[in-house]
Amino acid sequence: MKIAPNTRVTLHYTLSNAQGEILESTEGREPISFVQGQEEMLPGLESALEGHEAGEQIELSLEAEDAFGAHDPDLVEEIPRQMFEGVEHIEPGMRFQTRLEDGIQIVTVTRVEEDVIEVDGNHPFAGQQVHIRAEIVSVEAAD
Repeated sequence: MKIAPNTRVTLHYTLSNAQGEILESTEGREPISFVQGQEEMLPGLESALEGHEAGEQIELSLEAEDAFGAHDPDLVEEIPRQMFEGVEHIEPGMRFQTRLEDGIQIVTVTRVEEDVIEVDGNHPFAGQQVHIRAEIVSVEAAD
């Protein structure tokens, strides 16, 4: 069966940046599974997978806009330290979950000062070109 909208795709992948540094991988873990066309996967990867079958491997490079999006400076903000009440140790790289009117957002601490904490709501890989190597494990009709 070929990958088409509303097929369940299971695959192994390795995601690396332009310098070849591995950012994420399913190597040594279970493969990921998603329904094609349901916007569960990177748009550029979904497009590249269309028409492929189980057992095939693909490699592609995606610009930021087709991967995790451009870095949005409006998602970087300074928050008063007292908003982190109960958290004794805060350092850059730590991630926190915050509630918004329309859901939940994960933010990453980028700078810590005495009175303010700078957080970034962008995906950690936003603004980066990425390279993906994927091996399609299975393709089947979605439920």
